[in-house]
This record gives sequence, C-alpha cells and structure tokens, in this order.
Amino acid sequence: MAVTAHGAAASPTSLSRTETLTLLSLSAASAAIIANTFHGDGEPLIASLALSILAFCLCFAMIRWLGPTFMKAGFRGRDLSKLNKIEIPECMGAVCAAVYLLTVIIFIPFPFYKDIVAATSGGGNRDVVVEVQEVNQGRFLHRFPHNKLASYLGAIIALQTIAFLGIGDDLFDIRWRHKWWIPGLASIPILVVYFVDFGVTSIVIPVQLQPYLGELFDLGALYYVYMACVAMFCPQSINMLAGINGIEVSQCVVVAILIAFNDCLYLLTPYPHPATDSHLFSLYFLLPWIGVSCALLYHNWYPAKVFVGDTYCYFSGMVFAVVGILGHFSKTLGLLLVPQIFNFLYSCPQIFGLVPCPRHRLPKFNARTGLLEPSVTPWSPERQPRPLVGQILHLLSKLRLLQVTVDDKGLFVETSNFTILNLWLVWRGPLREDRLAWEVTLLQLFAGLFGLFWFTEFEAVAHSVVEYIPLLGTLYSMERMFIADHEEDTARYWQSMADLFESSVRDIVILQQFAEPIPVTLIHTMAESFTDKMIDIYHSWPFTQEVAIRQVLFRRYEYVVVADSEVGKSADQFFTGKAKGLFYFFGARFQGILTEPLYAPDGVKVRMDVPRGFYDGAPIMFTWRWAVDAWGTKNRPEATHARIKMRPGKPMTFILKDRRGAGGWAGYDFWGEIKSRESVTAYIEVERTSVRIDFTKVDGV
Repeated sequence: MAVTAHGAAASPTSLSRTETLTLLSLSAASAAIIANTFHGDGEPLIASLALSILAFCLCFAMIRWLGPTFMKAGFRGRDLSKLNKIEIPECMGAVCAAVYLLTVIIFIPFPFYKDIVAATSGGGNRDVVVEVQEVNQGRFLHRFPHNKLASYLGAIIALQTIAFLGIGDDLFDIRWRHKWWIPGLASIPILVVYFVDFGVTSIVIPVQLQPYLGELFDLGALYYVYMACVAMFCPQSINMLAGINGIEVSQCVVVAILIAFNDCLYLLTPYPHPATDSHLFSLYFLLPWIGVSCALLYHNWYPAKVFVGDTYCYFSGMVFAVVGILGHFSKTLGLLLVPQIFNFLYSCPQIFGLVPCPRHRLPKFNARTGLLEPSVTPWSPERQPRPLVGQILHLLSKLRLLQVTVDDKGLFVETSNFTILNLWLVWRGPLREDRLAWEVTLLQLFAGLFGLFWFTEFEAVAHSVVEYIPLLGTLYSMERMFIADHEEDTARYWQSMADLFESSVRDIVILQQFAEPIPVTLIHTMAESFTDKMIDIYHSWPFTQEVAIRQVLFRRYEYVVVADSEVGKSADQFFTGKAKGLFYFFGARFQGILTEPLYAPDGVKVRMDVPRGFYDGAPIMFTWRWAVDAWGTKNRPEATHARIKMRPGKPMTFILKDRRGAGGWAGYDFWGEIKSRESVTAYIEVERTSVRIDFTKVDGV
C-alpha cells in the first residue's frame, strides 16, 4: 500500500502527492515545449519527445485510476509466483494502446507542419507575402508528401486493428492455432502502403553467392509473404517470452530503445542521410511507445500491481513490425530480436507437438524457498517420447540445454519446458523472480547491442561498396569529398576518382531532366550509395549495351544524370552508359549578389532566367535584405523570404510585395541554397531592365 508524504496510507488506486506533483511538472514542461515548437519551425522530433512524456504521465495515472474498473469488468488475475496469490488488474496493455494511439493521432500535424505552412503561405514560410507562380506550368510549386502521410496513417490503422484483436484475445482466450494469424490480418494496411509507396521485392545476395545468383534476387510476391511473417512473428515472439513480472514490458523497452539508438545514428551523420526520413518515421512511433511502456513497467515490475495482458504483447510486437517494414530495416529488427527468435526455435518441440505442451509454461514457484525453478512436463510410463525424440532430449540434457529426469528403468519422468526462462534457470539455478527478470533483460540488451554493431561491421566487410554504414561509411566517403575540395585541378581529380568509384556506384538512377551535355558519365547524389540498396544502370537507345534487368529501388529520391553524348535526354528515360564517374553536391551553397540596384514597383512581375547549370527542381531562396525608395532611403522590407524551384529553360516569375503596402524592391543581397555543378550566371529582369547575377560557392563541398 502506498504511503503519502505525510505518512497517511493512500489508496492503491490513487496518486501520492509526490507522484501528482511530478506528473504535473512533466506535463507542464511538455506542453510548454509543444507550444514553443509552433513559434519555431515546428520541429517534429522535439514535439514527438514532448508528446511521449505527456503519454507517460497520462498512462501512469490512468493505469492507477482504472485498475478497479478493470477488475469489476472481469479483467483480473492471480499472480502464481507469490505466496499470497491476490487478484490484481489484468489487460492493462489496452490502456497503453489507447493512450499511445491518441498520442500518435495528435502528432499527425507535426511531421507535416512545414508542408502545411508551405501550402498555405504561398512561399514555404509563414512570414512570406511574396506571391510565387510558375509561368508555363500553372500549378502551385509545393507538393504535399501524400506518400509519407499514407505510411503514417497505414501504420495507425494496423496498430488500431491489432489493438482490437488483442483485446478480443484477452476477452475470449483464443487458441494458439488461431491467434497466430491475427497479426497477419492487421499487417494488411502496411503491406498495401509498402506496395504502393516502395514496392521493392529484391533481396541482397551474400557476396559468396553473387557469382551464381547475382547481386539481387527478386522474390516477387514471396517478399510480401516474408513481411507478413515478420508482422506475425513479432507480436507472438513477445507473447512467448512471458510469465514473470515485468519481462514482457522490459524486453519491449530494451528493443525499442535499441531501435531508437540505431535511428539516431542516421540523424547524427555530418550530412543528411538518404534514409533520414525512414528513421525519423521510426522514432515518431517508438518514442511514444517507450513513454507508455515505461509507465506500465513501473506498475508491472516485481511485485506486479497489474498484468499487461495479451493486448500489450500483440501491440508492442506490431509497433516493431510497423517501423521495421515501413522504415525498411527488417534485417536490423531481426538482429535485435535474437533472444525472441532463439526462444521460438527452442520452443518448437512443444509448439509442433513433439513434446507435450501445457497451457502455461511459466517457471514454477517454490513456496519454501521463494525462488523460481524450471517448470516441467511430466511423462507417464504409458506415454513416452518416440525413440528419435528421446535421443534428442538426452542430447539436449548433455549439452545443458534441458533438464531431464529419468527413473531406474531409463524412462522419462519429467523434462523442463522449452522456454528461454526455464533454460536460464537450468543454467543459473533457482532465482528470485525480479533477479530472473533483470538477467533476461540484460541478456536482451547485450544481445541487441552485439547484433547491432556486428551488423555494422559485417556490412563493411561483406559488401564491396560503401553502403548502409551509419557514421562510419559516411565519414569514409566524405573524407574523399573533402580532399577533392582542395585539389587544384578538380576535373582531373574527379576523373581519377571515377575509376576508383566504378564498383561503388550501385544505385538505381532515375533521369529527371536532362540539364546539359558534359563529359561526365554520371551525376547523382552520392548519399544514396550509403543505403542498403544497389545501383544498376539502365542502357537505352541509341546505345547497344546490354540492358540491366532491374527495377527502381528508390523512387522517392531524385537524381541528375548526364551522359557523355551530344544528344540530350528527356525526363523519365534511363541513363545510358556505364556508371564510371560521379560528381557530388553535398549541401553546397552558392551566393549571388546584385551587381547594381534593381527597382521593382509593387505588383510588377519579376522574371528570373537561369539558362544553364541548375538541375530541375533546384530550390532557391531569396532574401531581400535592403531596399531603397525613390529618395534613396534604405529600408528593410518585412517580407524577406521567398522559396521557388527552378525549371531549366523555363523562366520563373514572382511578385514582390511589402507588408506595409509600399512598393517592393529587389534587394541588393541575393542568396540561395542552390545545388549546381559549377558557378553559374542568372538574369533578373523587371520592366525590361535586366541585372546579371554571378553565383559563387561560399561553403559546402
């Protein structure tokens, strides 16, 4: 029974004064952080973290308040590993699921905050009063990322479905043979989203088998079967590693933290990683789940005050499946679930009926010692295992993988149940319940860390290209980029680097718009080669080289492709030739300064023409720092920013306006984050008055 600060006994369903003040303080701080994000750029990761703290506070209080209500509704159970087997509330995972779903639904506007602002302000900034339009397109420049929203909503639908099915299991106690397929039904929304948005069904073949099977092997429809199996396995694996206080929640918290740690590796790179969006998506779903799980762990840890129920196991496993499938890192997820995979494989003799399987296989509580011992399956003289199964059981006993008891005649009397908890007790001997939970949780942690770092090192050795190496691979290749920046003869340097990088260029290349024929075989964002996807170059007319039979693996990223041919290519064609050279623009910033004053009366269209050098869709941001009126007075316009996208060969027009109603001026200082292969020249024209702007690189590679 909880005791308040003044020593009075508090109800087990109420919050103490300390708990109340702590939760209120955390809630107020989180609300302040969320409110502050709207005054800045609406940073979604900060908002997600703040909402996760709010979810923790709400879930903590609701578990305490709703306990008696759940018991009255019949959701109660006895803790079989205690001397006093009192009844406590069960199915508290449903509370966590409800709070979590409410949190992620409230969070929906935050990841798309900038897109909403861009779609409603006209220029990509809340302070913009500059009207931007495209001459020949007749369509607003900003395009809302519906594919990201579809992924987010598909994930929420899948999680809502698994929550309903999990509560149904807690109500009706569905059999194992039936409940195994429940997560597969819930995974349909995310599989559909994966098919529409990503659609990759190829797997990377190990280097040793590539001479026989090739670099990629297309599984086709079997790939979706594989992902459905992942979605079915994750919830069941959490449910199978259960039976003692805190173990279900603690393993989920460890796995979620490890996945979040892996996600952060992609956010801490010196330059933006192409998989950043996928790992941000993962964090948006994991942080609230860590919050509600920590609240549940406080109440479920030894001695447990509540039980989690099957709903929590289903829901947590589906959270991992969602981020693994839609975040495109199912291999990493598998390495973090090694204890669960081992527990499943170890349990197979009982799952498939080779050894009798009782309803519950949780460790046995010894009332005399107060310790947990391996639970056993009894064998009668009339019912003995088959000879082959008996030999396997004896072998497992010799390997200390099973506890076997036989009588004088050599007949089996009892064998320990095939779970990792019982196996741990076979190795360690009887343990107290909380000690067993701590040790298995630490096993989960160290196994996950080993798998995570082993995977990173394995990728560095197994693949002949630099790909999917958080931090290490980025630094490795960027070192060569920085060297190139200091070379006197950059063109000659890149020509030499082309030979070195010939085998490392292994991304699918999508031709967006032919910009200009130059003697470079390939131009693309090299950051793409840090992904776990491969590069293949398509060859099309008029070249006769063999066409590479591959599908586009990364649809969401744009490339610029230039062939060493005098004939330009139109959009949506594939690059022809061998991927030998590469030229990389990594956040390079080019600044252009007006060489003479340019007066733009209010409401008059300003025309900008960039005949060469920019690739299609290059973002340009204007900053009108100062303007001069008719009397020579220098003023600072309130409307300072306008963002447009260039279309090579298609002049852009925009209108400058002042908030105060005065005339708008083209300022003296112009700058923009423009990705270009070289210093370029642009022309700004107002009422037949043209001003030349020369761009020079001010920073970046």
